[in-house]
Amino acid sequence: MRSLVIGLVLAFVIGAASVGRWAVGLQQGRRFEDQPAKSTAFVTPLNLNATGLFIVFGVTDKEPTNWSGEISVSPGEIIALSGWRLGPKATIEGNRFFLNSRFAGPQQKQIISPGLFVTLQAPDDATVRVATKQGEFSFRLGEIVFGQPKLFLNGRVQVERTPASFRLTSAATEEDFPVAVVDAKGNLWMAFTVYTHGGQPYLGEPLKEEPRDFEFLRPKGNGDQIWLVRFDGKKWSEPMPVTENGLDVWKPTVAFDGKGSVWVIWSQNLRGNWELMGRRYDLISRQWGKVERLTNADGADINAVVTTDVKGTVWVAWQGWRGDNFDIWLMRLDERKPIRISTTSANDWSPAIAATKDGLVIVAWDTYDRGNYDVWMAQVQGGRVLQRIPVAQTLRFEARPQLLVDAQNRIWVAYEEGDVSWGKDFAQFGQPVAHLNRGAPMYLTRTIRVKVWANGRLLQPVDDVRMNFPETLQRSISCPRIAADEKGRIWLFFRHATNPDGANESWTSYAVFYDGEQWSAPIILPQSVNIREINVALALVRGTLVAIYPSDKRPAGTASRLDSDLFAAVLNFPGEAKPFKLVASSATEELPLPTAVQDYTPKKIVHPNEKQDIACMRSFRLKLGGKTYLLLRGEFHRHTELTAHWDGIRAGRFGPNGGGLDGSLEDTWRYALDAADLDWMGLGDHDNGYHHGDPWGLVQKN
Repeated sequence: MRSLVIGLVLAFVIGAASVGRWAVGLQQGRRFEDQPAKSTAFVTPLNLNATGLFIVFGVTDKEPTNWSGEISVSPGEIIALSGWRLGPKATIEGNRFFLNSRFAGPQQKQIISPGLFVTLQAPDDATVRVATKQGEFSFRLGEIVFGQPKLFLNGRVQVERTPASFRLTSAATEEDFPVAVVDAKGNLWMAFTVYTHGGQPYLGEPLKEEPRDFEFLRPKGNGDQIWLVRFDGKKWSEPMPVTENGLDVWKPTVAFDGKGSVWVIWSQNLRGNWELMGRRYDLISRQWGKVERLTNADGADINAVVTTDVKGTVWVAWQGWRGDNFDIWLMRLDERKPIRISTTSANDWSPAIAATKDGLVIVAWDTYDRGNYDVWMAQVQGGRVLQRIPVAQTLRFEARPQLLVDAQNRIWVAYEEGDVSWGKDFAQFGQPVAHLNRGAPMYLTRTIRVKVWANGRLLQPVDDVRMNFPETLQRSISCPRIAADEKGRIWLFFRHATNPDGANESWTSYAVFYDGEQWSAPIILPQSVNIREINVALALVRGTLVAIYPSDKRPAGTASRLDSDLFAAVLNFPGEAKPFKLVASSATEELPLPTAVQDYTPKKIVHPNEKQDIACMRSFRLKLGGKTYLLLRGEFHRHTELTAHWDGIRAGRFGPNGGGLDGSLEDTWRYALDAADLDWMGLGDHDNGYHHGDPWGLVQKN
């Protein structure tokens, strides 16, 4: 019976509706580089010396108010203005802006306060002047420091320091999944995907008669392509095609080998089976090699990550379906001999990889081995696993680890943490079903933890990541990324539901840093609004930490999304790192979770005999009329981050800060394969993302 899950669900990014082409997997040296470069080159070079401001207007407004005006700086230059939570009629023209605060909806009295992200280059003693319809104010740039917002116009306007931000692409296509690496000369190399829209069917009208088939729903002429681009510290190169277009690909990754070449590796749908593919670009000859198929197995090979060890050898880790479950695999790129890293018969997810200065390769992942998600880490040397180390092993949801090796060769692990009994019995907090809740929903009480492995011991920073968070940011933080800046500070990036009441499918990225003694207040990444799970590429470019991410520029939920473009934030932060204070930790330690809803605690055990009950159902056979019938357990109506019914839980009714019960696309398949152990699953997102082509494509991969 479990094989039916493989056929119908085949977890996470396996889609029967493939728009890929088999031929690319066997290309023998076809020169994709001879194709014309992307029609729109990168529109903005990164200014590594720039800084940013975040100005929010009308923070105390009770009624819609006109905040139009203009901004100037002297001495210095305003490089760019962009909007945050702007209304449909808001516009920006040069240094002038036309915007209003507004009601959240026709029947709502909650005010949405608009904001501006300002990218500028100016000395700290420069004067910034802002003139609006509600009054004027000014300040010295150096007065606005990271993590310490200031109020103006009697508290009606808030100004805080942010990273400088730059829009990198502006084509009509959908740029997504950026990954980055820096070469020995300090150049940034970035790979990313481009989704080209085809003839998207209109699904707004109901069917008036039964169709012969559903071929009319298949988009025509759409598909993915992977590109590679270089930034030399001053300007971007023309993007180079890594693959041909019209494919079905998933999450590229990029690394340098010890021979002066950059490798781009990705997953690709080849006749319904996802395999790892790779291609090498030689920096000396400036020539591409052929597209190479790196795996050849029944079952999906997805979520590849790479690192380069101290000898210049590239290692690839990934999540591969073999037999009846997902395992974590590792191989040397130059040998192509997969090593199984995880050892359980349960599903293993979300690999991360890093290399230490003493020659080890570190792989982290999470596993459902004990009926909940735990985080593990393996140390590998010479292709042999030296030891497997539990990082987080409680009854809680602990998943999606990320790795960093710091200058002292310590291994930092950041991961998500949520409630016990994740994905078990839960409906909503409203009556008449609230009393039936026993487990935890997909995305409600979620936070991020950080552990450190040093000298054979688990340690952790002296305080919680959320120690300096405002109340509105305490809950529902997820999707960690971790990096170190040139001064040795540890930076943690995460996603958070944007709107104050949790309404609509809208998440924004934030960053915090550990200075050795405490975590900073959160710093917003400008123009990072999107669905929850996105790639944030991190790279140290000529001494400056740069974050690159996609945004579809949605002012509200998925229905309001535009096309996805790539943006970058430059994180210049003053001051020096202090010696790190770390305290003892353990894999079984439980720290307080954010408070989501009063007087509700999920049970640690929801169904004591669940495995036996499911086995009994699967063994049942009914013979009737010469046929044999089976019982199949499944779900038709599972929403995700694309059209999340319950990420719109309103503040006050279901909790002090609103709520959010629906999870990501990946959460849906974790739920189906693990928490609920279903035989089939059907996504219930509205028109696969309100008729938008890119969300439609994501759903088809799933």
